[in-house]
Amino acid sequence: IDAFKIWGRKEREGAMRLAAALWHLTVTSLLDALIEERDPSIRKFLISVLESIGSCVVPLAVKRLSDSRWYVIRNMICLIRACDGKKEIDKVRALVKHQNVEVSIEALRTLLHFRTADAGLQLRSCLQSESDDVRKGAIRLAGNFRVRDAVPYLIKFVEKRDLFGNESF
Repeated sequence: IDAFKIWGRKEREGAMRLAAALWHLTVTSLLDALIEERDPSIRKFLISVLESIGSCVVPLAVKRLSDSRWYVIRNMICLIRACDGKKEIDKVRALVKHQNVEVSIEALRTLLHFRTADAGLQLRSCLQSESDDVRKGAIRLAGNFRVRDAVPYLIKFVEKRDLFGNESF
């Protein structure tokens, strides 16, 4: 894994191809390294390597959804989405109501990405949340995914704002 980190700085594509070729030997170690890595740029590299490996990553990422650390869960949801883990959507769906905002927004992003039947309903629920952070995340996702059903809720937010963009009550 250390060799991948070093080699990946100069020859990113080569490191990704090697990891994909040796996926049965590298996936578990790469996931463990991702979980323990402190440097954001290396975490991003490890995620891209894991994404390049593909669907083989999904079952191992699903196993790590029960981790107690929110950032591990968020990263595993990202990997499930990036590696086309649509079959595991029920496990991700349960995380939309997670206590950590970043995890819940990432889970919602995944539902919207896979265009699940309940994605719109989950988005509306988040748009009506008591938490400002959840609402802001849901507003961003509604715009990013161009969810037409969210427009009436978004209009309500615009109507509540004053001239300076602050909420007026």
